[in-house]
Amino acid sequence: MKPLLLAALLLALPPLQAGEISREGIAQQAHQETRRAIAFSDDGAWRVYQNEAGELLREPQGGGPGVAQRLQLGQPLLALATWGRAQEVWLSLEAPEHDACLLRVQFSDAGAAAQLSTPFEPTCLTRLQRDAPPQPPPRAPQPMALSADGSRLARVSGGRIEVLDLQRFERVRLLPAGPGFGYYEAVEALRFEDGGARLRVLTAVLGINENGPGSDSSLVMTRWDLARGALWQEVERPGRLERPLDFAEAATASRQFWLDGPGRVVAQNLETCPVQATRWALPAGWRALALGADPQGRWLAVLAGRKGQTAVLWLHAQQGQLLAQTALAVPPGTRAVSLQAHARGLLWRLARPEGAGPQAARLEPWQALKLPQQLAALPAPSAKPDTGLCRTPREAPNARGLQITRAPAIPRWQITLDEREAWEQSRGAIEITDAGELPATRCNRNDWSFQSGRDPVPRRWGFDPQGRLWLDQGDELHQLDPQGGVTARWPTPRQLGICSVPSFERAEFLNWEGDTLSLRPFAPQPASAAMQRLARRAGWQVEQARWLGERVLVRWLRGKQAEMQLYRQAPGGGWRLEAQGQGQAEGATGPSRFEGDAPDEDPPAWERLQTPQGGPVRWALPAPDAPTLRWRVARYESVQALQGERVLLWAGVDGTELLAAVPRPWPRALTPPWLQNLGEGRAFMGLSGRPEWTLITHEPSGPRAAWVWEPPAAEGAAEVDEVQAWPGRPLLLLRRGQSLELVALPTH
Repeated sequence: MKPLLLAALLLALPPLQAGEISREGIAQQAHQETRRAIAFSDDGAWRVYQNEAGELLREPQGGGPGVAQRLQLGQPLLALATWGRAQEVWLSLEAPEHDACLLRVQFSDAGAAAQLSTPFEPTCLTRLQRDAPPQPPPRAPQPMALSADGSRLARVSGGRIEVLDLQRFERVRLLPAGPGFGYYEAVEALRFEDGGARLRVLTAVLGINENGPGSDSSLVMTRWDLARGALWQEVERPGRLERPLDFAEAATASRQFWLDGPGRVVAQNLETCPVQATRWALPAGWRALALGADPQGRWLAVLAGRKGQTAVLWLHAQQGQLLAQTALAVPPGTRAVSLQAHARGLLWRLARPEGAGPQAARLEPWQALKLPQQLAALPAPSAKPDTGLCRTPREAPNARGLQITRAPAIPRWQITLDEREAWEQSRGAIEITDAGELPATRCNRNDWSFQSGRDPVPRRWGFDPQGRLWLDQGDELHQLDPQGGVTARWPTPRQLGICSVPSFERAEFLNWEGDTLSLRPFAPQPASAAMQRLARRAGWQVEQARWLGERVLVRWLRGKQAEMQLYRQAPGGGWRLEAQGQGQAEGATGPSRFEGDAPDEDPPAWERLQTPQGGPVRWALPAPDAPTLRWRVARYESVQALQGERVLLWAGVDGTELLAAVPRPWPRALTPPWLQNLGEGRAFMGLSGRPEWTLITHEPSGPRAAWVWEPPAAEGAAEVDEVQAWPGRPLLLLRRGQSLELVALPTH
């Protein structure tokens, strides 16, 4: 039996007060107020739950035959699932010094003592402290589901969805809990389909954008193909979640139900591709409060109210017509009514006020509600054959057919980048004196406005137009061959005391000294290089200069005056002033201050510059004539390669294939992939804070991926800051920030 968590809805919601949590937060608390984990046998004859004394109970329903059994857990129940006759139960418990314990409990119809085991976490049993004082079940338990044959289990673990094989005791899949754009994403329900071949996930996404909390909120239903590791379908109901009924949902094998306002039910037909939605209006005057669906797919129960009346409206689950109506006696002052469906009918109970606050409620015992006779006689609908993967309209046929090569590449060579004084001075080193922190040189003091956006910091290495690899080692440029050997050593202008920053793509230095800004190409000797003056301003002094792609950004100082100027090369080869802005200087030697300099200011100062005509700068480059392959990080921590609007590659949509080397779930804050387009149909991907890195390629024969680097544990988890492909050679070059190492990796 696939367990469904309770649908608990408040009949009244307190108004939002100034300084309190958002209206969506209050609604979510109210939605979770009376939720408790409960599961039923497939035929509805048995139910399993934890009582307020902390005991796990398996008991017959409706006075049926059988002996109630109980097991003292001693710890709060976090999640619960069962299957068949509910003789085998899987549950998750809180445990000291442990995230959670996953346990198996085996009951016997003969009334023998229940057997408890921990096949996944053997040491967990000793941490449970079963002799501790009984703990009541927590509110808002996590969802858990078992497949129809009991061979697979899905649970929420570490902010992700973990699918386990209960026969081999190993992980099958690791899925993202939501699309990844919400500031809070909570899994509401898990349901296996097709004997465990697919998993359906319902997630409540509390979004946030420039319009404030809730402006991007939604309920999202996804179906995952566990055999192929692909997102099979996705359906979203956009809209703010400001009322408890906005969270109301129920499902059968072929339908997903939620509400479109209090007077209308939306039925999603999961047997169609794309999913087709039908809206069923409730009888006049009735407003829905909660939903419950027959696990066998015959009927939908709608808890509704009208002018002081409360009743269950029984609808046909396939067609939506009203079949029967059962009145419920709800006393005045009731805070909420909970509804739970099973194969033989419904369980419902009341939540009475207990103190103040949206979560203060006392639960009444469960009450049974039998099925009306005409519903019990309904036949279960027959399942339609699987139509295969439900693709998006602009998706290539083999876009999700990623081929994985898991053998890690062994670095060809590693070079430690020089940290000599000349280089540190050019980057803006800080000298600690008795007077405090002062810039050590006049070259490029630390400034946040140059550390966000395009080309934010000076590059240490790169390829020139001839495909030669250069390293900036301070006072020298080193040319490297593919084996890591130094084939040339050319001086930089820093040897002459001139501040400079290289552009490897242009093979020239940007230099500044006093009131002059100039360019000088890479050359074996400084005197042999032709210098091109870019700008000279008498009475002014260059404080900082940077390359911004093909542009040059400069800060000038004169006394307490400060100006920022942006230069761009004209078609004839000369340079022209494109934009400028005014700032202030602190004292005769600076530093300068411009609006947008602070790290948290957006946009940064250099994006606020105005053209001489008073207009904004056009930063975007013209679109190429022919469509090129572009890469992006998509929903569900996946990666897409697109040509125009056509999706040619969609990798890692299940969070497993590209992330399998990660030993355990990581914090949500570290999940977004770091992606860099390498050109020629290749991209390099990793996860923030993780040492595993992947090369993804799109080839005529189909998309491929390979683990290209998994540093040994002894090397630490230093993050990669830059990645480039060696033109014409099967090598990738990576720079790691803390270690300042350049690493060459073979790609074949």
